[in-house]
Amino acid sequence: MAKDQKAEDAMVKARLMLMLEQPFFGTLALQLEMVEVTDASFVDTMAVDGRHLFYHPPFCATLSEKEMRGVIAHEVMHCAF
Repeated sequence: MAKDQKAEDAMVKARLMLMLEQPFFGTLALQLEMVEVTDASFVDTMAVDGRHLFYHPPFCATLSEKEMRGVIAHEVMHCAF
């Protein structure tokens, strides 16, 4: 299945904005490999496993840019703690 380019672009932009606005979170976020998940039974929002940042494009489409940064920072904190 083809990647959802709009969701991927929003994720990339959010991680880069975190680098500028919150370097701690941005640096950690950039260490995670982004993985698009189309199977909502696996991930229907976002999740991390310490190496990957899984994201479900339909969930990403519901978020504003600011909310996207917040969710990514939230996921990064799962790894930090």
